[in-house]
Amino acid sequence: MGKDKKIKLDPNMQISDLIDTYPQLVDVLTEDYEFHCVNCLFSGFDNLIEGAGLHGIEGEDFQDMVEHLESILNDSEDDIDAE
Repeated sequence: MGKDKKIKLDPNMQISDLIDTYPQLVDVLTEDYEFHCVNCLFSGFDNLIEGAGLHGIEGEDFQDMVEHLESILNDSEDDIDAE
């Protein structure tokens, strides 16, 4: 993916869809943000913003988390493009 096509996460994306689409985020979500729900039944019911809110991640902290996740995705895409 070129530098002009960066991945942007939709805060309304279901957690289950997020981990199906971007499995490389599972470890980051569980270890850095304590999103143990990625392996839970509730991942099919909550979207990213709702799940974050349940874990006390809101406002600027939520935006920082999304930016962190997007940077991981975009760095991995840049690595693929370089090959």
